[in-house]
Amino acid sequence: MDKFLYRFRPAARLLGGKDAQGIEQPGELENLEIYFAAPDQLNDPLEGYREVFWSGDSLLWKNLFKHYLLLLALKSWEVMMLGAGEKYSNAVQVRARVTSLTPAYAPCFATMLETLFADSVIQSYIAALSKDKRRCYQPELIHHLVWLHPIFLAVVFQVNKDTWIGSLPYESSVEGTEEKNARYSVELSRIAQPDTDEKRFGYYRETALDKTMLDIMMGNVKHSTKLDGEKAIGLNSLIREFPHVFVKALDELMYPRWYVACFMEECRNSSIWGTYGGNHKAICLKFKVDDHQAGHSLKLKVPKESLDDSLVYDFKNMPFQAVSYSREFSHVDFFRTMGNTSPEALLQDWHSDGELSFSSSCEWLFSEDKQATARHFEKFNATLTSKLSHWESEKEFRIVLRSNMDLREGAKRKLRYKFKSLDGLIFGIATSIADKIRAIEVIKALCDKHKRKTFNFYQAYYDPASKAIRYDLLEVPGFPRKPT
Repeated sequence: MDKFLYRFRPAARLLGGKDAQGIEQPGELENLEIYFAAPDQLNDPLEGYREVFWSGDSLLWKNLFKHYLLLLALKSWEVMMLGAGEKYSNAVQVRARVTSLTPAYAPCFATMLETLFADSVIQSYIAALSKDKRRCYQPELIHHLVWLHPIFLAVVFQVNKDTWIGSLPYESSVEGTEEKNARYSVELSRIAQPDTDEKRFGYYRETALDKTMLDIMMGNVKHSTKLDGEKAIGLNSLIREFPHVFVKALDELMYPRWYVACFMEECRNSSIWGTYGGNHKAICLKFKVDDHQAGHSLKLKVPKESLDDSLVYDFKNMPFQAVSYSREFSHVDFFRTMGNTSPEALLQDWHSDGELSFSSSCEWLFSEDKQATARHFEKFNATLTSKLSHWESEKEFRIVLRSNMDLREGAKRKLRYKFKSLDGLIFGIATSIADKIRAIEVIKALCDKHKRKTFNFYQAYYDPASKAIRYDLLEVPGFPRKPT
């Protein structure tokens, strides 16, 4: 028996139209494309969510702070070097290494590092966070970095100013050592308290509230500066957003970037038609999927790297994965789960001090367990196919595209499928006549091009007997087609 899966798409995306310049552009249907969305484009902010925690000795925490300082320094230099017409980007070079710094910048960073680790507050935080290798979950880490960020900023900006590199118009608060220590003592004592659920969840609440306040500040208030344009945007971002940007970027050291295309097991739910189906105005694509012992799949033209680092595309069977609505969120130990980081960087930048000392957590680096990598990505895959029970009515299947290639540009994530995989189109109850006619015209051209004799058009309707949305074959005038 044939197996079908369904994908809702807005008519505008599916059929194309005129762009901002008034030029007619083909849609996803004409190009036989499936768009793979980035996590931040999905409607659930908990997509791919993992309970990541940081647990390690003082060496690991010191290296984490060192990496934070390195990325902050790199962004400060980027802001200073912005030329006319250049755009500032929030993206950080999360894989950057101190050993890759040029001779012009290496001495500057060495001074920053020495200054930072001479700070008594930084020393106290490293000691507190590494004590008993307690678990510091992501919201707590963000909270601490937000609190410590003024110290990091002061170090970076002051050393930049004292060297030939240059300066940015930022003034840190002037306070004595005793005053500064007193300000941080409350937070340090909080770290030392027993790790109860109440304490842990408090960080979740505070981080969410702080982030909202920060976003409001970024949207409405500009830091006092003589800069304007992109440099002002960059400076404001460094001051207010960097801790959150840094922690989010660390995810890439554990797992590759990922993107998804969402499908559904059925299209009978009226509320689904109302949301994903754009108030029943959208068009639902009915795909005939390959059914085999391992599950369902769809042939897609996926990107792969060539010898010259350009992207080439080739057809590959991409498996469908059923979304679980009952699976618990995974707890992930960051320092032991950096499986998307080079062995050299792991050993030299994270699990050692660059001399002869190694972290107490480095044993996993030398493990001969051949199944470790498989387990690592199985756990990752589970997070990409888990949603809260509130979403259960979707009955979703998804195809996941994982890659370390740079696919951040949306056009690179439009993957082509074979026309024979598309059984038909289902028009919504409120799909406009104009969109229906346009879709039929596109399909007629595709059938001629691919020498296909049959194609199915369906019309959705409300069935009072089942109190659900059903669909049936349409007899399209001038386009006689038989059921496949």
